[in-house]
Amino acid sequence: MKVTRIDIEGRAGRYATVSRKDGCSTIDITMLTPTWPDGTTIKADPTNEDSQRYAAAWLHRALEGYEGAAGDIADYLRVIQTFAD
Repeated sequence: MKVTRIDIEGRAGRYATVSRKDGCSTIDITMLTPTWPDGTTIKADPTNEDSQRYAAAWLHRALEGYEGAAGDIADYLRVIQTFAD
């Protein structure tokens, strides 16, 4: 089994898709929020945990609407690490 995409729902009107296509060298995180109704995408390095943590913090802030602590970000980091090398 191979997971290629995970959809996440945050606060009302805030959604994200975390994905990595076969052979792709980045993890793509696309967020749809009131700030970005057409979506915005950030990329994380699947071989670099700092890059993944940064992306998880960004994702948490976008979906929850506030700066999270380490425990808040951990759930988002686990989703991103699903696609890590």
